[in-house]
Amino acid sequence: MAVVRAVKGSHARPLSSAPRAIALGLALGAIGTFATVVGPGLVVAALVALVVMLAPQRAAVGGGVLLGFGLGWAYLIAEAAARCEAFGAALLREHRLRLR
Repeated sequence: MAVVRAVKGSHARPLSSAPRAIALGLALGAIGTFATVVGPGLVVAALVALVVMLAPQRAAVGGGVLLGFGLGWAYLIAEAAARCEAFGAALLREHRLRLR
């Protein structure tokens, strides 16, 4: 087992705040993904970057942002694929009706 000792003047943070930082990053990433698609993307990206830079645990928040963005983007792609499939099925049905 490794023991980490605090050095005088170091800025070591307790590990208990890491899950909160990751959760904050997940929320920022997911909200940022949808806000970028719907609204002004550059402003949202700048705000997310500002929060990440000011966060005490930048790596945890940044990782959460990346994960949240990826999950949000995957959801948007799945929704788009479902809409395309429904549209294609409707076109096929219409085409079959014309052939009769």
